[in-house]
Amino acid sequence: MGCATEMPPVSHAFKQARVGTGLHRNWHPPLRLSSNWGSVNKRQDICCNVNERSAHGALLSTVKHRMQAILEANSVFELRSSIMAAYADFGFHAAYFVAPVTRDRSEGRALTNVGFSMDFEAAFRDSGGAIDPLPDIALAAGGVVRVDRDGAIGGRAADGLQPTEAAYLSRFVEWGMADGVGAIAFGPGGRAGFTYVAGRIDEGAILAADVAGIRTVAVMSYQRYCQLIDRETEASAQLSPRELEILHWMARGKSNSVIAEILGISAATVGTYMRRIFSKLGRNDRTSAVLAGVEKGYVSPSPNAPPSAMRRAGGG
Repeated sequence: MGCATEMPPVSHAFKQARVGTGLHRNWHPPLRLSSNWGSVNKRQDICCNVNERSAHGALLSTVKHRMQAILEANSVFELRSSIMAAYADFGFHAAYFVAPVTRDRSEGRALTNVGFSMDFEAAFRDSGGAIDPLPDIALAAGGVVRVDRDGAIGGRAADGLQPTEAAYLSRFVEWGMADGVGAIAFGPGGRAGFTYVAGRIDEGAILAADVAGIRTVAVMSYQRYCQLIDRETEASAQLSPRELEILHWMARGKSNSVIAEILGISAATVGTYMRRIFSKLGRNDRTSAVLAGVEKGYVSPSPNAPPSAMRRAGGG
């Protein structure tokens, strides 16, 4: 007689670990034995729990390997490959990454798209990321947002969204992005990034254990990303003349559109320079970037100081 046939839910990652090691052929769930089942069934229970422990061991080994690969990645490209391998263990083959995430979407959000539709990417980039409400929803919800198979957020209609945001999310089904999980992650200097995964490898339900695992990968990978970016920009952390000009006008409280008009460039270009400034100064918003600029001597605290009075790269 075999072990009990009633199997509790297991995460996709757990199933993947069993399949990957061949343990799926012998794995059984734990038994709930009554006192009168007898010694035969008790021996079978011991056998089943040994198999279960082996499967758990295989899963832990897989998770440890994925996490180690993320922590030891030596480039953004290598990190991205390790991240996607980890998400594949949870049953997803596509993801997009957004950084920085701030309360003010007008500051611009950079996108990295791995596996999703180019139509989605075009819609995101055309708005500078302002059309995507998921990072803000995840932030307000404590870190995680779920998009259901019909494109609804967390099982309910997209209440409170702007019409453009609702229209954007309504296309998630068309783009193959429904039935996914988004997670906010925080890094050094108050920086924040957002990851969204979807594109199910199988039809299994997304369980709480999967969501927790996805969030863990997002947090670890974003922190490693910040470390890599900081290391790459450390040698060239001083601001260029154009970045100094933009920081000067930021310190004067000018908006992106006003700065663009003053300098004769587009607002999108101002947003690009602003993201570079945030990265070089290790900050995530205008106020903290300006304060860091004052500390480093890039910005004069005097409201009447012209941009030419600021310290140039390599200057005193």
